Amino acid sequence: VKEELLVEALTKRKTVTVNDKLILPYSHSEAITARDSMAKSLYSALFDWIVLRINHALLNKKDMEESVPCLSIGVLDIFGFEDFETNSFEQFCINYANEQLQYYFNQHIFKLEQEEYQAEGITWHNIDYTDNVGCIHLISKKPTGLLYLLDEESNFPHATDKTLLAKFKQQHQQNQYFVATPVMEPAFVILHFAGKVKYQIK
Repeated sequence: VKEELLVEALTKRKTVTVNDKLILPYSHSEAITARDSMAKSLYSALFDWIVLRINHALLNKKDMEESVPCLSIGVLDIFGFEDFETNSFEQFCINYANEQLQYYFNQHIFKLEQEEYQAEGITWHNIDYTDNVGCIHLISKKPTGLLYLLDEESNFPHATDKTLLAKFKQQHQQNQYFVATPVMEPAFVILHFAGKVKYQIK
């Protein structure tokens, strides 16, 4: 990539109007966002390319001759629960994915297996486990889950971070998995199965 083209892409935006093309400089924060977006896109493209190469390497000549469905692998790329000083929307999504994985694990390792043991008459002492479905409902259950409220608030022209936070607090003040922060703090806390995480509303 030519250096001057990269610098231009990361520091200026092009706006096309009916009669003209405007080139406007990014503000410092917009340039940082553009840089971070490019890094994430490159990572995503590289990740897809690596999986494609692995899948291609798993094919053998016999498979290709018989036109059978190709062998493939899947890679689950999850960072795991973390609680940083600043937790953004990205960390919120990662932690939600982990909640779903924990729920899946609970269902298949505990609930379904123990039901199978009982059906087969195996002597077994049930293992107690923490059911995290309430936290999943807080985040994604229609129509009041946090993701739905975020989507709804995004459609209002005068919505702000503050109005979104107010909607979260008003809707979920009685929810045991949602902890409101002090009035002036632009954040909220979710009690995940792995612990409390504070998310900034920005």
